[in-house]
Formats: sequence, C-alpha cells, structure tokens
Amino acid sequence: MRDARILTWLLADPGRRDHVRADQLAAVRTIAVAEGLADVLDARLAGQSGSAPSSDPVADLCHGCAALFGAGNMERGLYRLWQINSLIVDGQSQPGFWDAVQAEARQRKVTAHVSRALRLCHHLFETPVDAYLAWQGQRGDIFFLGRLLARNGAGKPTAPMLRLAFKLRAAWLARLS
Repeated sequence: MRDARILTWLLADPGRRDHVRADQLAAVRTIAVAEGLADVLDARLAGQSGSAPSSDPVADLCHGCAALFGAGNMERGLYRLWQINSLIVDGQSQPGFWDAVQAEARQRKVTAHVSRALRLCHHLFETPVDAYLAWQGQRGDIFFLGRLLARNGAGKPTAPMLRLAFKLRAAWLARLS
C-alpha cells in the first residue's frame, strides 16, 4: 500500500496502527509533516478528534470545497480535504445539515465541488456522507486521488506530470475567473 494511502487509512481509523509496520509508520509521519497533518495524525493516534470546532460548518464546508477544487490549487490538498472531512463529521450532528449543505452549495454554485469532496472524503477517510449529494463517482476523481496522494515515503512529491497538469489547470481556472 502506498504510504500516503496509509496516512489516510490511519486518519480514518487510528486503531489500525497495530497493522502498520514501524518503517511504514515512519514514512507516514514524514508524509504527514509534508502535508501539514502531523498534529492531526498525532492527535488521532492519541485518541483525540484532531479537528477544531467551526461556528458555521455548512458555509465553511462549501468554501473549503470551492477553494480546493474550484480554484485548482492542490498544494496541501490532503490537509485541506481533511479539514473538509472534519467539518462533515462535526456538522452531521446538526439536524438538517445535509439539506443546508445542498442549499448553500446551490447558492454558491459549487455543488459539483462539494460532491467531489464528499466522494473523496468517503473514499479516503471513510466519512459517512449523503449519497444524494455525493452523486455517483466520476471518472475524473482518479486524477484528484492521484494528485492528493502524490508523495513517497520520504515525503517528497511524486507524479511530476500529474502535478504539472494540476498547475496548468489552476492557471487556466485563474484566467477564467
């Protein structure tokens, strides 16, 4: 299993730590540092939530999805997707959360970005999401997954062509707006 994928696996369920070899755990920690997730990983492995409470999780969720997928800047993308995951987990306890997310996403015209974020959070962090809002998986998700997980065990970026493609996409999206 790729080391960045093991990081998401541990963030989803810290109890799996016993199934990870020591060398893999060292590589996962290195990747967590490179992605800005070191504190979150340590908190999760210590049994804490690893997320900060939000005053308005619905608005923050839609804003985070638009910033990550709409602007096209995927640097520290795994960290930003984890923040979206935390907003989902915290917000689900509120009554009418998914209806509010859907209405806010429609109003901001970021429904496709929210849908992609929900699918990726579910895939990487096993987050329970609203099936209606997440829609069906899309072919392009594989490229986003590849970009989010593009780090080796030393924390160094990998997949240079994929990174370049996303930089070009970000530049193209910036010119459109």
